[in-house]
Amino acid sequence: MRFLPNTYVDVYRETNTLDPDEDTDSDVAVVLHQPVSIIEQQWSSSPSTAQNSRTLRTAVGRIRGGIEIKRNDRFRDLKTNKMWTVEEVLTNGNPLLRMDTRLVLSRTN
Repeated sequence: MRFLPNTYVDVYRETNTLDPDEDTDSDVAVVLHQPVSIIEQQWSSSPSTAQNSRTLRTAVGRIRGGIEIKRNDRFRDLKTNKMWTVEEVLTNGNPLLRMDTRLVLSRTN
């Protein structure tokens, strides 16, 4: 499936080269100004008792295939300045259909 980008992101990955006692951010930008689609979804679950209803929020992203995205990478949305963490990376097993990569995201700020 082809995606329609609705924002641009910078992708950051943590490096382990710094001393743990240092107060410096160890994230390194691995991809800059990459088009991506981020869609936030929200729905309410309403079981038989109304006092136990919950509101669930999820976010799904799509990015161009062939870009190395790993679990725990962080996205900075350049439009809204929100930070997202990649919880899961899903690719299509068929190389002909590997046009984009699906991502399960969680908001970090």
